[in-house]
Amino acid sequence: MPPNGINTTFCGNCYRGLCSAGQGSGVGSPWNNYLLDEVVRSRPFDRLASQFSFVKNWSMGAYITTPLSVTSPFVIGQPDGQKQFAVELVRQWYENTFGFSIEKQQVYFFDDRMDNIPPFKEQDLAAKQISCHSRDLSYANGTIGLCGALPEQIVQPGTESNPLCADLRTPEEPITGAASPWPSSLISAIERA
Repeated sequence: MPPNGINTTFCGNCYRGLCSAGQGSGVGSPWNNYLLDEVVRSRPFDRLASQFSFVKNWSMGAYITTPLSVTSPFVIGQPDGQKQFAVELVRQWYENTFGFSIEKQQVYFFDDRMDNIPPFKEQDLAAKQISCHSRDLSYANGTIGLCGALPEQIVQPGTESNPLCADLRTPEEPITGAASPWPSSLISAIERA
Protein backbone atom coordinates (compact mmCIF):
# COMPACT_ATOMS: atom_id res chain seq x y z
CA MET A 1 0.00 0.00 0.00
CA PRO A 2 1.51 3.34 -0.94
CA PRO A 3 1.74 6.16 1.60
CA ASN A 4 -1.74 7.41 2.43
CA GLY A 5 -3.15 4.70 0.14
CA ILE A 6 -5.63 3.50 2.74
CA ASN A 7 -7.37 6.85 2.56
CA THR A 8 -8.22 6.11 -1.09
CA THR A 9 -10.21 3.02 -0.03
CA PHE A 10 -13.36 2.56 2.03
CA CYS A 11 -10.98 2.13 4.98
CA GLY A 12 -10.20 5.83 4.85
CA ASN A 13 -13.18 6.29 7.16
CA CYS A 14 -12.19 3.54 9.59
CA TYR A 15 -10.21 3.40 12.79
CA ARG A 16 -7.01 1.53 12.22
CA GLY A 17 -5.57 -1.70 13.53
CA LEU A 18 -2.72 -3.99 12.59
CA CYS A 19 -2.00 -7.59 13.50
CA SER A 20 1.18 -9.35 12.43
CA ALA A 21 2.90 -12.62 13.22
CA GLY A 22 6.22 -10.87 12.74
CA GLN A 23 7.64 -7.80 14.36
CA GLY A 24 8.70 -5.86 11.30
CA SER A 25 12.02 -4.25 12.07
CA GLY A 26 11.13 -3.95 15.74
CA VAL A 27 9.32 -1.52 17.99
CA GLY A 28 10.64 2.00 17.44
CA SER A 29 12.48 1.11 14.23
CA PRO A 30 12.35 3.48 11.25
CA TRP A 31 10.34 0.90 9.24
CA ASN A 32 7.72 0.32 11.94
CA ASN A 33 7.46 4.07 12.52
CA TYR A 34 7.06 4.62 8.77
CA LEU A 35 4.18 2.15 8.70
CA LEU A 36 2.40 3.94 11.54
CA ASP A 37 3.10 7.45 10.28
CA GLU A 38 2.59 6.98 6.54
CA VAL A 39 0.82 3.73 5.60
CA VAL A 40 -1.51 2.60 8.37
CA ARG A 41 -3.45 5.86 8.46
CA SER A 42 -7.01 7.05 8.07
CA ARG A 43 -8.79 10.31 8.69
CA PRO A 44 -10.51 9.18 11.92
CA PHE A 45 -7.35 7.54 13.23
CA ASP A 46 -5.23 10.61 12.45
CA ARG A 47 -7.63 12.77 14.47
CA LEU A 48 -7.49 10.32 17.36
CA ALA A 49 -3.67 10.11 17.26
CA SER A 50 -3.38 13.91 17.29
CA GLN A 51 -5.13 13.91 20.67
CA PHE A 52 -3.86 10.65 22.16
CA SER A 53 -0.32 9.72 21.15
CA PHE A 54 -0.50 6.39 23.00
CA VAL A 55 -2.71 4.98 20.24
CA LYS A 56 0.50 4.54 18.20
CA ASN A 57 2.06 2.20 20.77
CA TRP A 58 2.64 -1.45 19.94
CA SER A 59 0.97 -4.37 21.69
CA MET A 60 2.84 -7.65 21.94
CA GLY A 61 1.07 -10.75 20.66
CA ALA A 62 1.01 -14.24 22.09
CA TYR A 63 4.46 -15.10 20.67
CA ILE A 64 5.84 -12.48 23.04
CA THR A 65 3.43 -12.30 25.99
CA THR A 66 1.10 -14.94 27.30
CA PRO A 67 -1.72 -14.43 27.82
CA LEU A 68 -2.35 -12.04 24.96
CA SER A 69 -2.85 -8.49 26.22
CA VAL A 70 -3.88 -5.76 23.78
CA THR A 71 -3.10 -2.22 24.93
CA SER A 72 -3.16 -0.51 21.52
CA PRO A 73 -4.54 -1.17 18.03
CA PHE A 74 -1.20 -2.38 16.66
CA VAL A 75 -0.33 -5.99 17.56
CA ILE A 76 2.93 -7.68 16.57
CA GLY A 77 4.07 -11.19 17.37
CA GLN A 78 0.59 -12.75 17.09
CA PRO A 79 0.77 -16.30 15.64
CA ASP A 80 -0.79 -17.08 12.28
CA GLY A 81 -4.11 -18.83 12.81
CA GLN A 82 -4.61 -16.84 16.02
CA LYS A 83 -4.86 -13.33 14.62
CA GLN A 84 -8.65 -13.28 14.94
CA PHE A 85 -8.31 -13.20 18.74
CA ALA A 86 -6.00 -10.19 18.66
CA VAL A 87 -8.23 -8.36 16.16
CA GLU A 88 -11.26 -8.92 18.40
CA LEU A 89 -9.26 -7.56 21.34
CA VAL A 90 -8.35 -4.48 19.28
CA ARG A 91 -12.07 -3.94 18.63
CA GLN A 92 -12.72 -4.24 22.36
CA TRP A 93 -9.77 -1.93 23.13
CA TYR A 94 -11.35 0.86 21.07
CA GLU A 95 -14.61 0.35 22.94
CA ASN A 96 -13.05 0.16 26.41
CA THR A 97 -10.56 2.99 25.87
CA PHE A 98 -12.70 5.50 23.97
CA GLY A 99 -16.26 4.24 24.29
CA PHE A 100 -16.49 3.60 20.54
CA SER A 101 -19.15 1.11 19.61
CA ILE A 102 -17.65 -0.87 16.74
CA GLU A 103 -19.83 -3.82 15.84
CA LYS A 104 -18.15 -7.05 14.76
CA GLN A 105 -19.61 -6.71 11.27
CA GLN A 106 -17.76 -3.38 10.96
CA VAL A 107 -14.35 -5.04 11.42
CA TYR A 108 -12.43 -5.83 8.23
CA PHE A 109 -9.22 -7.86 8.17
CA PHE A 110 -6.89 -8.26 5.18
CA ASP A 111 -4.02 -10.75 5.03
CA ASP A 112 -1.88 -12.43 2.41
CA ARG A 113 -2.07 -15.90 4.02
CA MET A 114 -5.06 -18.05 3.11
CA ASP A 115 -4.97 -19.94 6.42
CA ASN A 116 -5.54 -16.73 8.38
CA ILE A 117 -8.90 -16.01 6.71
CA PRO A 118 -11.32 -18.84 7.75
CA PRO A 119 -10.76 -18.46 11.54
CA PHE A 120 -12.21 -14.95 11.35
CA LYS A 121 -15.57 -16.33 10.23
CA GLU A 122 -15.68 -18.43 13.41
CA GLN A 123 -15.43 -15.16 15.38
CA ASP A 124 -18.07 -13.41 13.22
CA LEU A 125 -15.41 -11.09 11.78
CA ALA A 126 -14.95 -10.39 8.06
CA ALA A 127 -11.63 -11.23 6.42
CA LYS A 128 -10.27 -11.20 2.88
CA GLN A 129 -7.08 -12.56 1.36
CA ILE A 130 -5.02 -10.10 -0.66
CA SER A 131 -1.79 -10.16 -2.66
CA CYS A 132 -3.36 -12.82 -4.86
CA HIS A 133 -1.28 -12.33 -7.99
CA SER A 134 2.14 -11.83 -6.45
CA ARG A 135 3.13 -14.77 -4.27
CA ASP A 136 6.45 -15.83 -2.78
CA LEU A 137 6.86 -19.09 -4.67
CA SER A 138 10.12 -19.81 -2.86
CA TYR A 139 8.30 -20.13 0.47
CA ALA A 140 5.86 -23.00 1.10
CA ASN A 141 4.50 -23.08 -2.46
CA GLY A 142 3.37 -19.48 -2.46
CA THR A 143 1.73 -19.45 0.98
CA ILE A 144 2.62 -15.81 1.54
CA GLY A 145 2.31 -12.77 -0.69
CA LEU A 146 5.12 -10.66 -2.04
CA CYS A 147 4.04 -7.29 -0.75
CA GLY A 148 1.40 -6.88 -3.38
CA ALA A 149 -1.61 -5.17 -1.84
CA LEU A 150 -3.14 -2.57 -4.09
CA PRO A 151 -5.78 -0.03 -3.06
CA GLU A 152 -8.30 -1.67 -5.41
CA GLN A 153 -7.96 -4.94 -3.45
CA ILE A 154 -9.09 -3.23 -0.27
CA VAL A 155 -12.83 -3.66 -0.57
CA GLN A 156 -15.28 -4.57 2.12
CA PRO A 157 -15.20 -8.34 2.68
CA GLY A 158 -18.60 -9.66 1.77
CA THR A 159 -18.99 -7.34 -1.22
CA GLU A 160 -17.17 -9.95 -3.28
CA SER A 161 -18.30 -13.53 -3.55
CA ASN A 162 -14.99 -15.12 -2.51
CA PRO A 163 -12.59 -13.96 0.20
CA LEU A 164 -9.76 -16.33 -0.86
CA CYS A 165 -7.32 -15.91 -3.72
CA ALA A 166 -7.73 -19.52 -4.85
CA ASP A 167 -11.44 -18.87 -5.39
CA LEU A 168 -10.79 -15.74 -7.46
CA ARG A 169 -8.29 -17.05 -10.03
CA THR A 170 -9.25 -18.62 -13.28
CA PRO A 171 -7.29 -21.74 -14.27
CA GLU A 172 -5.29 -19.84 -16.90
CA GLU A 173 -4.32 -17.02 -14.51
CA PRO A 174 -0.72 -17.43 -13.41
CA ILE A 175 0.57 -16.84 -9.93
CA THR A 176 3.72 -14.82 -10.32
CA GLY A 177 6.65 -14.21 -8.08
CA ALA A 178 6.68 -10.53 -9.05
CA ALA A 179 6.43 -8.15 -6.16
CA SER A 180 4.70 -4.83 -5.86
CA PRO A 181 6.64 -2.23 -3.82
CA TRP A 182 3.94 -2.07 -1.13
CA PRO A 183 3.23 -4.07 2.02
CA SER A 184 0.95 -7.01 1.36
CA SER A 185 -1.66 -6.32 3.95
CA LEU A 186 -3.25 -3.48 5.82
CA ILE A 187 -3.63 -5.40 8.99
CA SER A 188 -0.52 -7.53 8.77
CA ALA A 189 1.61 -5.10 6.80
CA ILE A 190 4.75 -5.63 8.84
CA GLU A 191 4.73 -9.40 8.73
CA ARG A 192 7.68 -9.80 6.42
CA ALA A 193 9.27 -6.39 6.82
